[in-house]
Amino acid sequence: MRTIRLSRFGTPGLGIALLGVVLLGASACDSDSGGGGAEATAGQVTGVPGPTVDPEAGTPVPPKSEPTPVRPVVTGKPGEGKGSSLPGKPSAPPTGPATAPQLTAALLAQAELAATGLRVDGPDRAKDTAPNPDPPPAVPAVDRPECAVFAQVSVFDGGAPEAWAHREYADAAKPGGARLGVTLSSHRDDRGAALLPALDRAMAGCSAEFAVRAGGPAPEQWSVAPVDGAPLAGDETTAYRVTVRTGTETRVETVVLVRFGATTAQFVYPGDAAPDAAPYAAVITGQVQKARALLGR
Repeated sequence: MRTIRLSRFGTPGLGIALLGVVLLGASACDSDSGGGGAEATAGQVTGVPGPTVDPEAGTPVPPKSEPTPVRPVVTGKPGEGKGSSLPGKPSAPPTGPATAPQLTAALLAQAELAATGLRVDGPDRAKDTAPNPDPPPAVPAVDRPECAVFAQVSVFDGGAPEAWAHREYADAAKPGGARLGVTLSSHRDDRGAALLPALDRAMAGCSAEFAVRAGGPAPEQWSVAPVDGAPLAGDETTAYRVTVRTGTETRVETVVLVRFGATTAQFVYPGDAAPDAAPYAAVITGQVQKARALLGR
């Protein structure tokens, strides 16, 4: 699947709405009320010069018109952050990759889930990896190395995160209903920017089954396929579906990744529902909008 690169911010979804504010300017018409009585000219009434007369032809010459000045507009599009100001004065984002506490604060809270029907499920997990880097996470043995990135515990590990934070969500009304895991990770330099294109390149060669030894008695057979319908948010978006077959059992997971600046948001949920279906679209769009507002582009 080709990574979708966005030149502007994505359209707002069903989650958090960052409403744009448009400054409407209106030119006031000048009125000359000085004691000229009812013989005032068009220029005196409207502030626009009246017609002049060509001295040779004796015909009126229309006045020159000046272009209307462009009024500044504050778009407030998703991701421009709270308190967006006039063009040229963007909200100042944090310097450097976000820390684990900053990423945790940027995750959707319970009060922000009312429109989704989900609830926060279980404790958060978060880690700053930069001060005391851990060894690379163990990757299950894969018979085709180019497909190993899909078998990692978390795909964002491929971007060598500086920090990450994870939160689980579940259907508030149905114990066996929708579930969704969200991970925000921060990356230094261009490591995060290289992650999504690398996944796209690997995806084409991993559509056929490849063997993954994940610790069970027999290897699992995995395959990866691109998925359409991911909400257009952030700088880059990609989505795919992983099918895992073990003997006669098959499980399916859908993964959506959105990168904005040095931060990557990863969304994983069981099943093959489209990313633009409820409640996933609302969470994906709302999460990216909130994180961009707090962490910057």
